Amino acid sequence: MLAAVKRVVKEAAGRRLLPTEIALQFSLVPGVKVRALRERLKRHARTRIEPEEMRQICEAPDRQRLVGKMHAALLSTLASSALRADELVRLTTQQIHQRGPGYYLLVVGKTDTLEREAHLSVEAYARIQEWLDARAAYGLSSSFLFTSFTTRASIPTVSPISTTGVWKLVQRYAKACGLHHIKTHDLRRFVGTQLAATDIRKAQKALGHRSIETTARHYILDELEIGLTDHLY
Repeated sequence: MLAAVKRVVKEAAGRRLLPTEIALQFSLVPGVKVRALRERLKRHARTRIEPEEMRQICEAPDRQRLVGKMHAALLSTLASSALRADELVRLTTQQIHQRGPGYYLLVVGKTDTLEREAHLSVEAYARIQEWLDARAAYGLSSSFLFTSFTTRASIPTVSPISTTGVWKLVQRYAKACGLHHIKTHDLRRFVGTQLAATDIRKAQKALGHRSIETTARHYILDELEIGLTDHLY
């Protein structure tokens, strides 16, 4: 937060909104050494989700209820697409495409200049259709795939769900499965790590990374294999 404030002050001085002397005084304020906070920063920064745990999360919503159908569709989409939360909330029905027996999404993310293809599992597609059919039967029509509900009465609206709503939804069902500290991005990381374990190029494409180094740095979670060098000499 301190670094962010110092950056804003520097930018303001550059635009002549603040005197240079004030910006200089801010720049002289000592920052916090990352090394001192390393353990705090690492704690819960990323939580690895195993396939059986992801299955639990996706099966947690009550699909007999309208809101449960939407939640199940949203979670299954996150679990198979590696979308960021802001990409998910902007999804429209026109972004779903079919190729052969499978499906994919065309999205534009924060680092994309052109549309990229994102995975969509057959199961996620089926749950999306189940949700859209139920929403239409309720009498609502919206171009957005995942729309919000009123908080108390769980009445559907035509407005897209917010990124905060997605975060709360993910945490709610993860905690119901006994999984704590799960964040929306952990579902994206789940897809990335599962793909990177067998083919890092496929993981890079699915995640929309420009550089394969980004994929390798954050999505390769191999642990040290004991005894690997026992017979090298």
